[in-house]
Amino acid sequence: MKRDKLDRLDFFLAVSSGVLLTLSFPKAGLSWLAWVALVPLLAALRNLSPKNGFYLGLCAGITHYLTLVYWLAYAMSTYGHLPFYATVPILFLLSAYLALYVAVFSTVLTCLPGRPVFLFFFIPLIWVSLEYIRSFLFTGFPWELIGYTQYNVLHIIQISDIFGVYGISFCIALSNAAIFLVYLNLSGKDWQKKEVKTGHAAGAVFTFALIFCFVWFYGKWRIQSIQKLILDSPSVKVAIIQGNIDQATKWDPAFQRTSIEKYIHLSLLAKKHKPDLVVWPETATPFYFLHNARLSKMVKKGVHDTGADFLIGSPSFNLGTHRVEYYNSAYLIGPEGTVYGRYDKSHLVPFGEYVPFKKWLPFLNKMVEGVGDFNPGKKGQTIKWGDYRLGVQICYEIIFPHLFFPEI
Repeated sequence: MKRDKLDRLDFFLAVSSGVLLTLSFPKAGLSWLAWVALVPLLAALRNLSPKNGFYLGLCAGITHYLTLVYWLAYAMSTYGHLPFYATVPILFLLSAYLALYVAVFSTVLTCLPGRPVFLFFFIPLIWVSLEYIRSFLFTGFPWELIGYTQYNVLHIIQISDIFGVYGISFCIALSNAAIFLVYLNLSGKDWQKKEVKTGHAAGAVFTFALIFCFVWFYGKWRIQSIQKLILDSPSVKVAIIQGNIDQATKWDPAFQRTSIEKYIHLSLLAKKHKPDLVVWPETATPFYFLHNARLSKMVKKGVHDTGADFLIGSPSFNLGTHRVEYYNSAYLIGPEGTVYGRYDKSHLVPFGEYVPFKKWLPFLNKMVEGVGDFNPGKKGQTIKWGDYRLGVQICYEIIFPHLFFPEI
């Protein structure tokens, strides 16, 4: 019989799942918690109505995302120069949106048939399907998918070269499903009036163990094969320069010259290693490169003195038909000052580099007037570098795997 009322234990279990999910991500980084984090929520969903399942899923999701991306409010206020009263509603709005996926997951589960075999396979299938939808719906926000918790478990994450992060998420959700069926069996509790027999629980554990072993041994083989490929492949030397410039002062005109001097100094220190390519980070040059003659000349001299090709981050602009179009870009520069190419960031950060839906929600534009108004570049764009083509991803773009495919 469906339960029509929620009690404190139900909400406690939902909140517990939200907290456990957060703890499985950095900074806590207790990645093993992800393999059991959904079990409290699943226990709370037992024999619930779809409506109550939605509420519990929303509760778990909001708890998780508020505790996971809380820092966005500070970042938007400190570095985006938004008033704090604007950042808090945006944080809650984003967390509520992401929580909707957990709410839908919970709602669908409460509608499933009671047979344990359905529960075992549908838990990971529904979870991963919603993660995939989240990766492209409304321009996509695949932030902190559950598979990313295993970033430091090298043997597990190798299957991402076949299935992407979704394959890892599937394994984690399958683990939660298997553990939940064992819990139901040992506690003598049912799911949708169906008893979970010992054979069902044992079969779930065996199936998960089999898949886990395949994933682990594939990872072990893949690491060895990649190491062999590395040894047999041509190589180039790349120097990565991180100036650690305070974002609060980075764009202050008084500090522009100091910032550039620091990056040039660090690049010259790397010269003794004879790098083929020196890489500076996103917007390392806090001015419009090639348009500010004095500072651009300074950068080009540093590139020449280092004697290597440079990939540097810089804002840029084009003169459009009716307005100026601004871009977050990366320039490839040769030692003689030749610009080989430019990449323009194609997937921008909402509320950071543009205001989403401002055409339909004009009040947002006024509310977050400190936000940049950048244009997206062409997806799949690469820069030719000798015999190679450089695929550049700037910051936020690295969570969108499809952007890694170059134009054909």
